[in-house]
Amino acid sequence: MKSIRNLLALLLAVLLIGGAAVPAALATGESFLTITKLGSYAQVTACNGSAVGLIDIPDQYDGVPVTEIAESAFASTAKITQVNIPETVTKVGKYAFEDCANLTTVRFAGSECTLGTGAFRMCIALISLQLPSELKTVPESAFADCTSLKTLALPSTVRLIGREAFCNCSALTAVTIPAATTQIDLNAFLGCSGVQNYQVESGNPEFKAVDGCLCSKDGTLFKQYPAGRTATSYTVPNGVTKLEDGAFSACTALQTVILPDSLTDIADYAFSGCTSLRSITLPPLTQTLGSQAFGDCTALKTITLPASVRLFDSAFYRSGVERVVLTSGMTKISERAFQKCEKLTTVVIPASVKTIEIGAFDGCTALTELRLDRNVTDIHEKAFINCPNLTLLVREGSVAHTFAQTNNIPFRLLPPGHGDVTAMQILTPPDKTDYYYKRTLETAGLTLLITYEDGETEVIDKDFTCDPTYFTEVGTQEITVTYGDFTDTFRVSVSYSLLQILIRIFLLGFLWY
Repeated sequence: MKSIRNLLALLLAVLLIGGAAVPAALATGESFLTITKLGSYAQVTACNGSAVGLIDIPDQYDGVPVTEIAESAFASTAKITQVNIPETVTKVGKYAFEDCANLTTVRFAGSECTLGTGAFRMCIALISLQLPSELKTVPESAFADCTSLKTLALPSTVRLIGREAFCNCSALTAVTIPAATTQIDLNAFLGCSGVQNYQVESGNPEFKAVDGCLCSKDGTLFKQYPAGRTATSYTVPNGVTKLEDGAFSACTALQTVILPDSLTDIADYAFSGCTSLRSITLPPLTQTLGSQAFGDCTALKTITLPASVRLFDSAFYRSGVERVVLTSGMTKISERAFQKCEKLTTVVIPASVKTIEIGAFDGCTALTELRLDRNVTDIHEKAFINCPNLTLLVREGSVAHTFAQTNNIPFRLLPPGHGDVTAMQILTPPDKTDYYYKRTLETAGLTLLITYEDGETEVIDKDFTCDPTYFTEVGTQEITVTYGDFTDTFRVSVSYSLLQILIRIFLLGFLWY
């Protein structure tokens, strides 16, 4: 009997030992993970590149909670499709899930978690996103290039949306900014080409939506126009003093943008890639045009820069501009201002311009003649690089004459002639002065009487600019004609055609485009 009891005790001990040796069941996909115990917590440090399908990150490892996902832990894991993140995880590192090309769904079980820079960048299949309910910051590039992300529900606790946080999320159609959000960094929604409307929850102290556009609360900063809209024209609200970086970038449907007189600054890339933009008038107080502010605006043919503009480095990079008029009072042509403007043929330089900076006309291959009078006294040696067809028109003995000789640029000496222009006036207005709404000015028949220093006069019918040239309002319009440093005006009448009236009344109920 005693031997039987001993045998049963031995069998029980074996069973207990064997039971203790059976590991706990792994979470789905956990076998692909490398988890490191770091004292009182554990961190997911890597995921095997062969991982596929659903990954459930465990909440415990070796007796301690899993609280972090390390930097680049899942980066470029191409075959995972869904990740469930437990409530124990409170930190997702930089680029943790970058370039997970088939990841469609991410679910956070917890309410509090911080995300690192670029955490889900280039997750091009990501459609469904359930963020932690108490998330406070969407960091820089967190969801940049998530081109399949269709809906965006930002938690009400979000205070900061970082630089390029949702850049190039082209499937998004609408964005709502929470009331708690007090900072939206540059280009947060740049390239969101499907967005047709921005909304801001009531009570937000820093931002508001104006006609679906994102603006500062006081109305002075215009942050973002919905790039997904198909309207061909837009009027920026009165009171706006600055267009932020990329405010209209890649809004390819826009043909005309009317800017308010209050505007002073147009930031970098503000209209970059607006390939249909053909009409814009810079307000008289404009001071700054940022780098590539009108870059790649291939339909923009003519631009007049007011005398108030002090800085326009690279502003018209690779644009389609053919004619540039610099208003009297401007003192310099900025660095690389018209770089790679390969269609530029005419530049009117007033007597006030003294300086032409490096690369100002770099790559202007269609520019054949440019008049530089005695007033231009400071020309950078690389101002006209890559202008193979350019001939400078200069006065003998002038700085421009010496510059052309020193830098082996073809030149032609201007005759003593009549001296500088001292006055201009309209001699005859254009043949056509009555127009329909949304038509373009025709200048046939417009002539100017030019007076020179020696008192001689000349009648000309070219080399001037008119503004405006496209009619977006009805009634009497005053057209300003500019020739060099001088201006004069004439008036035209603008009205609706019968067809336009019928459209307004019967089809769109006065909500015309």
